[in-house]
Amino acid sequence: MRPFFIWLFLLFVGLSGMMFFYIASPQDLDNVSQLLPDSNSANILLIKIQKEVLAPPPLTGSLTNRAGALTVNGILQETNTHRSIEKADNLTLNKTLNKAAQAKVEDMFAKQYFEHVSPTGIGPADLAESVGYKYVRVGENLALGNFQDDADIVQAWMDSPGHRENIVSSGFSEIGIAVGQGKYEGHNTWLAVQTFGLPASACPEPDSISQRTFDQKKLALDTLSLELDNEKNTFDSTDTELDDLSAEISKLADAGNKKIDQGNTLVEQGNELMAEGDVEEATSLQAKGQKLQQEGEALVKQAVNKQEQQEQLIQKRNDQRSAYNIKITKFDELNGEISALVKTINQQIRVFNSCLEGPS
Repeated sequence: MRPFFIWLFLLFVGLSGMMFFYIASPQDLDNVSQLLPDSNSANILLIKIQKEVLAPPPLTGSLTNRAGALTVNGILQETNTHRSIEKADNLTLNKTLNKAAQAKVEDMFAKQYFEHVSPTGIGPADLAESVGYKYVRVGENLALGNFQDDADIVQAWMDSPGHRENIVSSGFSEIGIAVGQGKYEGHNTWLAVQTFGLPASACPEPDSISQRTFDQKKLALDTLSLELDNEKNTFDSTDTELDDLSAEISKLADAGNKKIDQGNTLVEQGNELMAEGDVEEATSLQAKGQKLQQEGEALVKQAVNKQEQQEQLIQKRNDQRSAYNIKITKFDELNGEISALVKTINQQIRVFNSCLEGPS
């Protein structure tokens, strides 16, 4: 029976060692949701770019006074003179904006209206876009009437707060100008249009490549997060299975050892009776003892088989842990990359917004 006791001892040592390895295995993992970045910091909501249109109410002058001549170059010169007084840079005459201004003059005469928005719903922004001017800000000054000259019409605009703001605003860098004389509601009069612009190139929009990269990495992070959550649930299920196996192994080993002990006792008693010459009783006790030993051995063998299952399950779980930890590392790397992208894109947004808002 001596080898059998050694076997039981090794089984106990093996169980103890495996349980220690299982309990002390690397990294007790918290719920993966705790590893997710804060949604407010990781989720970028790019502003919808609001292209600004500044259009004060049209200016109407006298329709009965004798008309002086209006010129594009003269109005440009007078406009820049007022800007210089206000410490604003000169506006550059832009050929594309000239087309928008000229189209406006012709449309107002043709349709007999004097508004920023035509009867068909075409406004300053529509005109700028129709001639191919890409902008972040446009403005429009309109004037109707018989003015003495270029200085007179620009001064009339300057005397009107809304028109003045367009003329002296540092938020514009280009201008288109058109003037024309014709019939309006039965009067021979002038129409003048100033179309102000800040081109799109002046306010670079947030980098679309950075935003697409962010979207891709955020999707990858969300997918990885879901995988980690699912794997964490698998770990919890495996933990329960290992606990059940450990309890079953202990139960089988205890029951087997108990039967073996009982069998050993009966065999020893039988041996003593045999020595005393009571062969019949001795033989009966020895048979009962051997049966108990065999039953005990069968239970211990079941425990060993269960232990092998436990060892395989622990190895599988450790392999899963290794793969899980690799994904955690990837998760952290992605999170860091996203944080860097957030800073880059937010800075681009701040720069764009500052340009869009113009000078205070």
